[in-house]
Amino acid sequence: MKKDIDVFGIGTVAVDYIATVSHWPVCGTKQPLLDFQMYDGGNTAAALVAAARLGARTYFSAALNNNDVSTRARQTLASEGVDTSQIVYDATAEPITAVVISSLQNHQRTILFSPSKFRCAYVNDFPDPNILKLIKILLIDHNSGAAGIGAANTVKRYGGQVIVDLERDTPCVNAALEIADHIVVSANFACQHTHKNTLDEAAYAIRHHADQTVIFTRGENGCIGLHQQHMFQIAGHKIAVIDTTGCGDVFHGAYAWANC
Repeated sequence: MKKDIDVFGIGTVAVDYIATVSHWPVCGTKQPLLDFQMYDGGNTAAALVAAARLGARTYFSAALNNNDVSTRARQTLASEGVDTSQIVYDATAEPITAVVISSLQNHQRTILFSPSKFRCAYVNDFPDPNILKLIKILLIDHNSGAAGIGAANTVKRYGGQVIVDLERDTPCVNAALEIADHIVVSANFACQHTHKNTLDEAAYAIRHHADQTVIFTRGENGCIGLHQQHMFQIAGHKIAVIDTTGCGDVFHGAYAWANC
């Protein structure tokens, strides 16, 4: 069977309220904002937009209701060329809401988020459950949960590959690490999760079998990786930084497209 879906994502979609400040706020003080904007985001959703902009055929699935923020998420993804036909209606579910404080002083940001109403849809609830047979790459993240693990098992059974993007130790993280073909996480998460002091040690410790590829992102320092028994490092590009919000998501989207 021909696989004509390049990247299918089951994971986080968010609405981000980005507050830009000249310097980091001091506790107990007031400070004017330089800018305040509403943007669409989320690990998996943003990665799919990046892959779509690079030319990939992409699909997104989650559970959403029909309120304003859910409708905005659907419309934004569709406008970027991401197919939203496998989004499942759930009256209690909506995108994660996040407030992002972005400082121009050091070009760093802190994200405050509310995940309580976010849900991922299970494959059996998809409008077309057989669509997973057509997928080259499945992208899941730390919010994909059991729904993502179930989809990953199906995709692998039909010869597809799985990329995981993990930021924190949620209940299904170990299952995601075990089923992944590609583990693409930040260096900070890798060391915290494995309790290792060096990235080389963490790379070997985080994978569950030797044919997994491991990539640790390191911000302006590029990335470090492990493929089979070979460690490698790729330097970051030197650019004029405007805002680091979503950089890791874009990396995942580009990486997924490159592996199709």
